[in-house]
Amino acid sequence: MKIGIVTSFPEAGVVKSAIAYYSQTILEPLRGGEDEFVVLADGTRALGTVEHYAPNVTVRRCWRFGYLAPFQILRAALKSKVDVLHLEYDVYLYGGVVSALLLPFVLRLIRRIHGTQIVATLHGIVSQRVVTREMLRENGFVLPYSRIGRAGFAAIYRLFNWATDRIVVLEVKLAEILESEYGVAREKLYVCPIPLMHEGRRPRMEDARVRCGIDEAKVVLFFGYASYYKGLDVLLDALPAVRSSIADVAVHVVAGRHPRLRGNERYETFYDGLCAKAAAAGANMHEFVPEAQLADLLAAADVVVLPYTATYGASAALNTVFAARKPVLVSTFVRFDGALDCQTFVPERDACARSIVDFFEKNERVLVDRVEDIARMRDVGVIANLIQDVRCGRRSPDTRYPLDGKPRVRQAQDAGSR
Repeated sequence: MKIGIVTSFPEAGVVKSAIAYYSQTILEPLRGGEDEFVVLADGTRALGTVEHYAPNVTVRRCWRFGYLAPFQILRAALKSKVDVLHLEYDVYLYGGVVSALLLPFVLRLIRRIHGTQIVATLHGIVSQRVVTREMLRENGFVLPYSRIGRAGFAAIYRLFNWATDRIVVLEVKLAEILESEYGVAREKLYVCPIPLMHEGRRPRMEDARVRCGIDEAKVVLFFGYASYYKGLDVLLDALPAVRSSIADVAVHVVAGRHPRLRGNERYETFYDGLCAKAAAAGANMHEFVPEAQLADLLAAADVVVLPYTATYGASAALNTVFAARKPVLVSTFVRFDGALDCQTFVPERDACARSIVDFFEKNERVLVDRVEDIARMRDVGVIANLIQDVRCGRRSPDTRYPLDGKPRVRQAQDAGSR
C-alpha cells in the first residue's frame, strides 16, 4: 500500500516542532517494510527537494507555514497519488486558523479526485465548556469573545469529520469529546496514544532523595506549567485531609509560569495565589527546575498526581511519568488507556485526598506493578503498528473506541513482526 503522510518533519537533523519529532518517531519502526511512504513535509529551503529517508520512505519538501500551505499540500498530493493520505493536524502547525479551516476542503478534494482514503490525527481537541478568554490567550488565540473561539473549534472539528474516513486521537477522553460534543461517529474514532519518545535516565530513589534533600517517608509530586486547568487548587486544598490520615507526606509542586500568560495581571494574581496556598499547606513550590533535577524529583516521588480540570490534548507530563516508570493518580480528564479505577478521581478536593490516601494505604503495590504494563502499551513499535492498522483500514482490537475497561497490551517484541 502507498501511504502519504502530511506533517512537519525534521530537516537536516533539525526538529522544528513536537509533531515533527512525533512523526519521525512513529515512522522509524516501519522502515524497510512492505508499505511505501511518501512524507509531504514542510521545508525551510527551496521547496520541491526530495530525500530518500529509507528504502520505502521518501520525503518531499512541499509546503511552508502560512496561508498558502493548504494549496501547496493540495498540489503535492495530487502529484503523488497514494492509496491513503494521513494528515497530522494541530491548529498552528500549518498556518493558523485560516489554514485550519481550508485543510478539510483540500482533503475532501483529494478524496474526490483520486478516491484516496483520508485519515487525520487530531493532536488537540478542545471541549466547548473550557473555552474562555483565558484559555484562548493561553493557547495563543487573540479573540475578543470566547463564543467566537467556541464557534471556530466547532467548525474545525466538524469539517474534519466531513472530510475524513478515519480520525485518530491520542487519548480516550479526546475521543469522548469528539463524539459527545462535535457529533463524530464512534466507529470513525481510533485511540492511538503518544509513544514513549523520551526515555531518559531513571535514578535510584534513594540517591535522588539525597540529592533533592528529601527525607520524608512519602512523597507526592506534581509538575507542569501552572495553567488554569491543571487543578493545582484541587491538589493543594486536598493536602490537609491527606495529612490528617498520613502525617509524613511531602508534596512537591514543580509549576512554572505559563510563557504565554506571564505578565498578564489576572494570571499573575492567580499564580501568586497558588504560591501562597502552597506555602500555607506546607507544600514545596518550585517555579522551575533543570531537567536533571526534574528526573531526580520524579525518581524521589512515590506517586505523581495530575488533577486536571480540563483537557485539550495528550498530557506531556503524563507521558514523562510513564517514561519514568512512576505510578500516577489522574483526574477523570486525564484518564488514559489502561488506567485502573483506583488511580482515577473526580477533580475535587475530597476525591483527590481519598485517592492519595488510598494509594499509600491500599493501592501502592498494584500501581507500582502496573507501570511496566503501561510502558509496554506505549512502546514506539506498538504505537507505530497501531497507527498503521488505522491507515490501512484495519480496525484492530488495540485501537477500538469506546473501551471495554480492559487493558490493551500488545507485546513490544511482537510489534515489528507484522
